Amino acid sequence: MKEYRAFLLGQDGHIFDAAGFEASDDEDALQKAQSLVDGCDVEIWQLARKVGAIRAVANGLASEGRPKDESLRAEQARQVAEEYANDQRGIIKKLRKPQN
Repeated sequence: MKEYRAFLLGQDGHIFDAAGFEASDDEDALQKAQSLVDGCDVEIWQLARKVGAIRAVANGLASEGRPKDESLRAEQARQVAEEYANDQRGIIKKLRKPQN
């Protein structure tokens, strides 16, 4: 199983939530991410590689499913994205170290 992340995008295109999950391959990851499309667009990533995106129907964007405190959710999403980026930087540093 491979690790994937799904980033939920608000109407403004900014991340407001993220979810990590495991899938056997990209197709399985895209199918699993379908359940997250609740009136918002979802991007699916494996490490630093974008696997794909699922777009919500334009007229199907529902306001009842939106977070009540968008600024708090936006800050949480920023923190998740920052942690993910830091993880990736750590992996890159390890890969760049010369092997003795």
